[in-house]
Amino acid sequence: GADDVVFDALSFIGAQDKVTISNNFAECHHMTWIGVIGQPELAGPASSTLIVKGSLVLDPVLNNSFLGTWSFQATSSGQYIEPAGIPFPGKLVFNGNGSWSVHSDLTVDNALILQHGDLEFKDIMVRLESLESPTYQIRHLRLGSSSLRLGHWNLQMSGLTFEGVDADLTFWGSSATFFNVGFGNTLHIH
Repeated sequence: GADDVVFDALSFIGAQDKVTISNNFAECHHMTWIGVIGQPELAGPASSTLIVKGSLVLDPVLNNSFLGTWSFQATSSGQYIEPAGIPFPGKLVFNGNGSWSVHSDLTVDNALILQHGDLEFKDIMVRLESLESPTYQIRHLRLGSSSLRLGHWNLQMSGLTFEGVDADLTFWGSSATFFNVGFGNTLHIH
């Protein structure tokens, strides 16, 4: 299995030190950035992928310039994501049998794609360029009472359970695409 990766106060020696994902991909179990000093940077090109098979915790002083794809591939429930106010310039892809809960406000300047698994927003503000779930695999998207601001979305309703107790959806774009919406695959937005 993949190792846990921890960045803390002892990980960096200078201001603005950098961790670069320069290969095609890097893989870890849990990734934690906590107590880091000097505003370190996580960088990498759009062609790279960072695979996280567990939870992700970011530190508020992190400079996230990683343009690649964050691929969450947990196979167990109870994983969590703590963005700490740090935006994601690259895609976030959830593709595993596991479950993830997002505990603080989330900003993704690209697409958030739910391909497989259970994703829950814990009553937070979510800003996404796009929300996509284009597969037929079993997926569960729980919005709770979160507020979502979306450029557009593309949801394949077959295999998707979509819940929102008092969720607030705001579109700033002009594209909301539904496939297979009808009897047995309905979506109600109040």
